[in-house]
Amino acid sequence: MTYSQIFTELYRKKKKHIFIYITLCLLFSIFAFGNGNAVFAGELTGTQILNALGGSGGQLLAPLTLAQGCLSGIDASSTMMILCVASVALDYIPEDSLMTFGDALGVDGLESLSTYSFGIMDLNAFRIFFIAWFVVDKLAKTNGISQEVAKILGDFESLLTVIVNVLVVGSQFLANVPLGTKAYAASLDLSSLDLDSLKVVTDGINILYCFIMLILVAVIYFFTRYFFYFIDIVLLPICSLVPLSSFGVETLKSVSVTCLFCLVIFNPLVFCGIVALILIISILFFRKAYITIRYFKNIYVKPFFKKIIGYKREMPLIKAGYPKRILLYVNEADLQMVIPVYMIKKIPNIKYVHAHDRWWFVSTKERQFLCKPCFMKKSCYCIDLHNGVRQKMFIKKSFRFFEVFNVHNQDLDLGKSYYKMPKNIHFVFSKEYLYRFDKIKEIIGYTDYTEYRKQEKQVFRLNHLERRLEKKEAAEDRRLAKQKR
Repeated sequence: MTYSQIFTELYRKKKKHIFIYITLCLLFSIFAFGNGNAVFAGELTGTQILNALGGSGGQLLAPLTLAQGCLSGIDASSTMMILCVASVALDYIPEDSLMTFGDALGVDGLESLSTYSFGIMDLNAFRIFFIAWFVVDKLAKTNGISQEVAKILGDFESLLTVIVNVLVVGSQFLANVPLGTKAYAASLDLSSLDLDSLKVVTDGINILYCFIMLILVAVIYFFTRYFFYFIDIVLLPICSLVPLSSFGVETLKSVSVTCLFCLVIFNPLVFCGIVALILIISILFFRKAYITIRYFKNIYVKPFFKKIIGYKREMPLIKAGYPKRILLYVNEADLQMVIPVYMIKKIPNIKYVHAHDRWWFVSTKERQFLCKPCFMKKSCYCIDLHNGVRQKMFIKKSFRFFEVFNVHNQDLDLGKSYYKMPKNIHFVFSKEYLYRFDKIKEIIGYTDYTEYRKQEKQVFRLNHLERRLEKKEAAEDRRLAKQKR
């Protein structure tokens, strides 16, 4: 799957969310219109100069804005909790103490934090909400029983975090130093200055700067969130089996976010370097992360919710919106089934098959095959599935999904070596088709592995008993022969 295909698919699925987010960004940018003022140097206060023009602790708006995008992608609840703690602390720490602390650490302009606003974080109602979010999130993710459910609900958490980020960052823009503030020399000839034109330009910069920063937050959050959600999914089997491992992972996330937040204030350049590194790694792993997360959502998340609200009894076997390129290989009237499936493993000697990638399982009266559209071509990758006496295709109802596979060696005693079975082609499809399982078996004609294995186990046991009886009889014959001698 290429990046172009990924972004096209994401746009089709999320275009409503994208439109809502851009609308919110534009609204906050418009609210920032006129928030900036063109003032003269003689009129600027010391705090305004620090915030607008100088000091390693004064220019915090952009670093904190970018920080929220990156840190929320790593651990959203911890990031919001830290912002709450910082907001509460600044309500009680006087400016003199901040100046003394900044001088001791060698940080210029740290006292300007006393006038910095964290937007909606300064309101007690939101503080209570974010603290509750942190507690519930950590209790769920560090508990061996509920941490899998917490990962499944990660998609909802991502949507919540996007909304929260735009509210937090947007409210910070409106509450802090005017973004369009510019200083002009007091000796400037006022008669030669068109103040109305200057205000229009300044306000335009205000809107553009606010909009760009809000979009940057979304872009940074988007890539980092996908990468760390991917890490969560990869670690899920370990966290489910190893005691306290989930607690260790969540603790490490919270500590990392706290350290990075401190770098925003005390060494923004180092922080920006770390963010750039995280962003580059996230982009490099984005394709793999997207494929794995899509597999997780469709095979684990959707059936999880369907199990709560009830599976659809008449689930269509021809999925709406299937790629029309499939019709290059079959007639539409011949289609019996077209459903999305996900590869569990690579197939030897086939380069374009990747683990967890989505394919389309197509069944007609004449053939069954796997199909996936090629990039920048009007054709598809196709893998024919042959079902015969010497090469059986199996279908199996598992706990999480339905499996379809064959094995390398058909002569293998499947009744004996189930767990070490060397599967060749192996893909799964969603448990959403629970009530259509019997119909699917009837259409494709594959062997039900559960029933087949029961038969094989019975045959294996009978053969094993026969061999034991034969050995006993042979031993008895040898004993009798020995007595006669």
